[in-house]
Amino acid sequence: MPVYHSTQNFAEREPLLSRNHHRGNPSSPPPYSELSRSPSSDFSSTRGSTDEPVSSNTTTTKAFPRAVILICLIFVLPVGAFLLGHVLGIERLDAERHYIARRTQQLNAQEDLLDQVNFTLIEDRRLWDVRRSEEERRLAEDRRLWNARRADQQKRLDISSAKLRDWETSLNRQAEQIRLDRQRWNDERDRREEEERQNKIERKKAGLRWIDLTPETKCLSFERRMYQAKLTHLPNHAPGNEWCWSVPIKIHGHVYNQPDWCGMKDGELYGQWYVDKNEPGCHTWFSILDNEEACVAGVSRTRRFFGKLENFDREDWDNWREMCATTPFAVRNFTFERPHQCGFRGLSWVGAWGSVDVQDDTCLE
Repeated sequence: MPVYHSTQNFAEREPLLSRNHHRGNPSSPPPYSELSRSPSSDFSSTRGSTDEPVSSNTTTTKAFPRAVILICLIFVLPVGAFLLGHVLGIERLDAERHYIARRTQQLNAQEDLLDQVNFTLIEDRRLWDVRRSEEERRLAEDRRLWNARRADQQKRLDISSAKLRDWETSLNRQAEQIRLDRQRWNDERDRREEEERQNKIERKKAGLRWIDLTPETKCLSFERRMYQAKLTHLPNHAPGNEWCWSVPIKIHGHVYNQPDWCGMKDGELYGQWYVDKNEPGCHTWFSILDNEEACVAGVSRTRRFFGKLENFDREDWDNWREMCATTPFAVRNFTFERPHQCGFRGLSWVGAWGSVDVQDDTCLE
């Protein structure tokens, strides 16, 4: 620290300072009295003031504040600058410390986030590994099942292929058999056609014909009667049955190429035919009995009609069931192929009857 002296000491030292200055030592500072000289005093001396001598006490008193100010400037300014720099450095350090703390906090937050991400990734990896293991296990099981199914399918395919080969072999054998049968049939057909051609030639030469065409007295069924005839002019060497089946006949304008039955009776060859065309003697029908129609008991909306079998001769009474069951029944714009019921009576009239059930909304239970 600087040591401040009293004015007396400055006054005592002033001549020495003055001498050093006047000796021509430019590095030595001027006397403090000169430094403390105010401009006002110089100005007053230049205006012709009286050249009265100034006392040393007054000079020392005026020079002291300037020295104090100069010393303060010399020592206080660096200290202030140092303190200001120190304060500014402290603020800068605080700012840097806050920045470092903030960055540290951000880095810690980022590290925490990275830890969470790493934990999530690790957990996801673990779950993915578990799922992958499960998928691999499931795929292995599916592959095993698929291999088993493929082996089973292959086995069945082999069996089917063997069956197919057997089936193809059987088809080939059948085709060969059919070809042989067709060949035999063609040969047999050709042979028979040749025989038929020869028989026709012989029949023409022999004059074979049916004679004595006779119908049966009773009908077999509705519009159906049996006829029989005798074959004449047979050659002595000819087989009778073969000639019988090959000679046609015309009955009621319709040609029958062969009979329905051939046989020998009393040494003669006969043929029989079941004729169901243009046979008016066997054409029967039902005449409606209006007084006997009635609603069917226990059946809603149903009326029963009765009819008498007409054109039914007495010779056919023993065949009344067949005649009744094959005769159509017509009533109220309805035509039935056969009656629903048949019967035979002998009270008010004698003969066969039939009945049918027809829908009738007037019949209620």
